[in-house]
Amino acid sequence: MPCSNARVKHVFMLSVAISVSCVAPNPDYVDPDEEFSARFVNAQPKRIFVSTGMLSGQYVSDTMCQAIAAQGSLGGRWVGWYSSQTATTLDAIKRVKEVGPWYDLRGNLIFRNIADLAARPLFPIRVTEQNRVLTGNEPIWTGTRPGGIHSLNVCLDANRGRVWGTAQSTVSGDVGLVGSVDYDWTYARAQPCDQDAHLICMEQ
Repeated sequence: MPCSNARVKHVFMLSVAISVSCVAPNPDYVDPDEEFSARFVNAQPKRIFVSTGMLSGQYVSDTMCQAIAAQGSLGGRWVGWYSSQTATTLDAIKRVKEVGPWYDLRGNLIFRNIADLAARPLFPIRVTEQNRVLTGNEPIWTGTRPGGIHSLNVCLDANRGRVWGTAQSTVSGDVGLVGSVDYDWTYARAQPCDQDAHLICMEQ
């Protein structure tokens, strides 16, 4: 059998260790552990945070995420976790590129990939752009159901046909909850658009 880069392997038979030495490296040998480590090292982890401040429904946007990240001196390019609408409805999960995994600013793994976004966080989303931990279960604007698909309530300005364009008390937006690791992290209830909620921002 081919040797594995001059390593010494031990074969245990009848509780007796027999050493098998290699005399030359095998250029075709790939160590599974090394291959896995290489994939991990070559991955470029991205960051995720929940905004420190809260805002009314009319201010939900990628531009707001970018501004909040800049205030936290984070650099990078950011988009919000929310469903939007231009000519057609755009689900939140389609607005995020497959560039994960995503970690909070304290190194906790939140989502490994896009598939995780369709399910539940692996760890509570509580760390802000200022590296502070939110302790309550305050609302987060999302307009997004489990699976990452849009919901019905997205603070729609009916006069302009603009999603996340109004702070009227008679219009609602759907929210998730800070710190939840269940499906209500993205879809818990609706609240009037003149009320305030946080915003989840994801690096791209």
